Amino acid sequence: MLKITKNEESILKLLWTENRALSRTQIIELTPGRKWEPQSVHLLLNSLLDKGLIEVAGFERMGKRYGRMYGVAYTRPQLALRQMREGMQGEEGTDVVSLFEVLVNEQDVDVETLKQMEAILNKKREELQKARE
Repeated sequence: MLKITKNEESILKLLWTENRALSRTQIIELTPGRKWEPQSVHLLLNSLLDKGLIEVAGFERMGKRYGRMYGVAYTRPQLALRQMREGMQGEEGTDVVSLFEVLVNEQDVDVETLKQMEAILNKKREELQKARE
């Protein structure tokens, strides 16, 4: 199962909040409440890269050198789904339909939310039909 440390989660949340790729230096600057050393952030970023949770999103000139820019590989909902499916792998009721049924029935779902879900399903149905043609 995919394990994410609190510090790794902090970096992911920052990347999601900023909604753009960030360098190691920018990550340190945008988290003033933390006393991270550059090497510690480097280790955390490498761990997130190894787990496939972030990706190198280019390079940016920083003084005389170039630094890597990091972006998220998953949106928050995509990562939540990945974690849920990995945690329940092989168990009965972990197929997409069962998970969708839980979302619809266990959450406070109103008519507007159902309409949005229906629109998403209709769009996916159209995409699949076009792919068959």
